[in-house]
Amino acid sequence: MIQKFVIGYLARVLSAGTTFATVEPGTYTMCKVDSLGNQSAQMAIAVS
Repeated sequence: MIQKFVIGYLARVLSAGTTFATVEPGTYTMCKVDSLGNQSAQMAIAVS
């Protein structure tokens, strides 16, 4: 399964085994997208 990690206008595709990603402080939304294009609900995350 592949996960799509969206940061503002930047999208990163992460492997299913990814347990962390390094980002600048801020508020981000992320969601998971499976290989069929099904997208989960977005989740807001604050990074300090």
